[in-house]
Amino acid sequence: MLTYRHTSIEDLPKIEEWISKDPSHAGVMKGSDFVLLPDENGEMPKGRQCIEVKDENGTVFFVHLKQALIMEVQFPPTPEDHTRRAHQVRVMRSTEEMVNYFKFAGKKLGHYAMFFQSISTPLIEFCKNHLGFDKADDFFKVDL
Repeated sequence: MLTYRHTSIEDLPKIEEWISKDPSHAGVMKGSDFVLLPDENGEMPKGRQCIEVKDENGTVFFVHLKQALIMEVQFPPTPEDHTRRAHQVRVMRSTEEMVNYFKFAGKKLGHYAMFFQSISTPLIEFCKNHLGFDKADDFFKVDL
């Protein structure tokens, strides 16, 4: 049976040793990525958990869990008349304002990122070119 414990400053030497021996993480991650430490204002980070996972033989691994926002949007149909362009501008401006609002509010609540999934080339290009989204090829998801 596994047990779970919040990491502490005392775990840093072991974590740093493990990172130094991991070619995928050495030079990229730090031991402090797996221990919640106060920021420059003395505040503990929100929306994060750093956990040691143990079994009967000791520490199996350390995990850093971060909260993220996943955006799913349903847009209205685009009119096929003279109001088409005004409609598109309205949707684009509203999308930009909404994303900027939740980027600010989400960060305050402790979310570290916002994701969206789409196969719509125009939406993907708009989000990349105007909203600051980057394609994330190395993320995998499981629904909870």
